Amino acid sequence: MWSQITPRAAGLKRYIRIHVAFVENCLARETEFNIHFFTLVSADAFIILTWLALFSVIYSRVDAIGGWTREETMFFLGTFALVDCLNMIVFMHNTLRLPEYVRTGGLDTILTRPMDSQVYVMTRYLHFGHISEAVAGLPFWPTRGGPSGSQYRSCNWHSSF
Repeated sequence: MWSQITPRAAGLKRYIRIHVAFVENCLARETEFNIHFFTLVSADAFIILTWLALFSVIYSRVDAIGGWTREETMFFLGTFALVDCLNMIVFMHNTLRLPEYVRTGGLDTILTRPMDSQVYVMTRYLHFGHISEAVAGLPFWPTRGGPSGSQYRSCNWHSSF
């Protein structure tokens, strides 16, 4: 049994080292052009803060929109910002590189590497310019127990059509 765990642990340790190297390289690449990095961070933060201002103005006039209270809407926007941040940092730009790998023959090289090809293709380049989405999205999350305390209401999507 221990012989099965040890190779897995070694493989996991290897992947962690590889991804730490990816993160270091991507951070160096992203921060090489300071103005570009600052512009990306500022633009994403501005969009999220615009959402906050918009819904603050709307909810200063009404109590609910389509049955959604201010807390529920803010929780939804915060969750969206965090999920979108993860998507933009990890998957979006890597997915856009896939046709280039196919066109230039780089995918053939990736397939011969001693690493899972799908993991390499989908997580190689991280774009930290979108990290401000997560930071700006955190204030949308309530401080205690989720929307309306800890009462989550289920969404009945089919009844709204």
